[in-house]
Amino acid sequence: MKKKLIILVTILLIMIIGFVTYFAITQSNKNKYQNATEYAIKGEKVPSVKSVLGDKKVIKCYHEDGDVETLTLTFEDSDGERSATEYIDHLLKNESYLKMRAEDESIKEAAKNMESQSGILTVDAQAVDKGFKVTIKAGAGTISVDPME
Repeated sequence: MKKKLIILVTILLIMIIGFVTYFAITQSNKNKYQNATEYAIKGEKVPSVKSVLGDKKVIKCYHEDGDVETLTLTFEDSDGERSATEYIDHLLKNESYLKMRAEDESIKEAAKNMESQSGILTVDAQAVDKGFKVTIKAGAGTISVDPME
C-alpha cells in the first residue's frame, strides 16, 4: 500500500511540475512578444504591435518553424477592428509593404519580398473576440508588380 501511495504522489508531483513549467514558458513567451519592439522571423524584422500601436496585452502566442515560418499573436483590445487596420496601414505606409487581397474581407493583409533571403513575408491582421490577431509568415515566393502603362 505504501509503494502505491509513493508512486501515486510521484506521478502527481511530476504532472504538477509539468503544468507549472508549461505555464511559465507560455507566460515568458507572451511577455517576450508583448514587450518586443520588432518581431524576427526567418532573419526578417517586422515592427511589433507595441512599436506601432502602443502596449497591448498578448493573450495567445504561437510560433512554428518549417518551410513557412509562422508567428501568430492574439492581442486583447476593445476595438480590434480599428487596431488591426491601423497596424496593417502602418506597414503599407512606412515599411514598403504592398496591400494584398485576402479571400476573407475581414482580414487585412500586407506582403513584401524578404530582404535577407529569397522569399516573401506576409502579415495578416483581423479582429477576433475581445481583440485582434496578427499572423506573420515567411516562406518561398516572390512579389512582382507589373508597371502600369
